[in-house]
Amino acid sequence: MAAKVMKEFLMINKRSGKALQVDSVENGSLVLQEEPQNNKNQIWILKKDENGTRIIHKASGKALDLILGVTESGTNLHIWEESDVPTQLWRITGGVSRKVANLAASKVLDIADISDTSGAYAQIWEDVGGENQRWRFLSSEEFENPSSKKQKKQKSSLKSG
Repeated sequence: MAAKVMKEFLMINKRSGKALQVDSVENGSLVLQEEPQNNKNQIWILKKDENGTRIIHKASGKALDLILGVTESGTNLHIWEESDVPTQLWRITGGVSRKVANLAASKVLDIADISDTSGAYAQIWEDVGGENQRWRFLSSEEFENPSSKKQKKQKSSLKSG
């Protein structure tokens, strides 16, 4: 079965209101959170097939992956060339506020130290139901410039959703 590619989106952390971002398109670039800007570093695409869902960083074309394939809690995330490895497969569940679980690790996408700070790294961790483990998928088409009034309203609602 061919992979089904979904719409472009930003992944917004429910607790911090910040977007998942990569600052480089090179293999091994770490994933972190920053203020939502709807720039090329923050746009992701879902690619679903019979094995699971890959989360692809649009600018690089690389997949969200676990560093060195390590499946322990606290393992940071990076981007890497798409390949047939289970550490690049994710299960996304929930409604407005979603859980993103890595299939190889059986752990969820999390922000380290429950941080609200820009630059805090993304990692995997046991599912403890924390807001730092919940994500809103905001269409990049709907996202407006952060200086607009609508964006300020959206941003305040991102934490509450």
